[in-house]
Amino acid sequence: MHWWMVDHIHYLPAMIYAVLLIDIVSIVVIIKHSKGLGQDEILARLKTGCGVAVFLLWMLLVYYIASLLW
Repeated sequence: MHWWMVDHIHYLPAMIYAVLLIDIVSIVVIIKHSKGLGQDEILARLKTGCGVAVFLLWMLLVYYIASLLW
């Protein structure tokens, strides 16, 4: 395992919680700022916000698996 993985792997749970918190906050903000928009536009915005959060969670999962296998 590389030194940079060892130094940062204990931050992984905090990074996951931060990504989940960002996702929840972004969904709330999208809903609050979507007054007057159609349902299709709101769903498109929510899909984009959730897609970014899922991408970040997958990147953290890949980082964790790489640290275990290295």
